[in-house]
Amino acid sequence: MFVLRNVGKLIFGSGAQESLIELPQGQLYLVRPLSPKGYSELIFKDAAIRIRRTNQDFHYQLVVQRAFEEGEEELLAEEEASLPGAT
Repeated sequence: MFVLRNVGKLIFGSGAQESLIELPQGQLYLVRPLSPKGYSELIFKDAAIRIRRTNQDFHYQLVVQRAFEEGEEELLAEEEASLPGAT
């Protein structure tokens, strides 16, 4: 059964979003070679990146998912709630 399902996915494709390339852990930098602010800027200290297929041929998605450290998510939510104009 398991083998038949995998062969079916190879022939007909999977209905789920398939990752072509996946980097499970790393840092994400924004590189601007000619910027007066500096050459590179750290965007996420810990992130996972993957390239996924879409339903259209030759169209792909670059997905960057930030990994939160323990307790960091709650601190960000508190900061956003305390900003002026937040409801």
